[in-house]
Amino acid sequence: MERALEACEDKEDSMYKGIDLVYKQLQDTLNKFGVEEIEALDQEFDPNLHLAVMQEVIDGVEANKVVMVLQKGYKLGSKVLRASMVKVSC
Repeated sequence: MERALEACEDKEDSMYKGIDLVYKQLQDTLNKFGVEEIEALDQEFDPNLHLAVMQEVIDGVEANKVVMVLQKGYKLGSKVLRASMVKVSC
């Protein structure tokens, strides 16, 4: 749904507003059941929470830091429902 929202050029369009409404309702429902987004950006890479799909040497950034989130991850309590797909500095 986030990709659909990003693809919409006109934020005043009824399609955008409809997708945004459904997305917010989905987030609220997941939060009620305790599903949380995994914070990944600027965090130390953790193979239990993150799936590294890209690596890049970046000056001024220490190794094994998440520099980009390609797909959000989610967890329920301590159980990972979906790992975050990330780009990691090396």
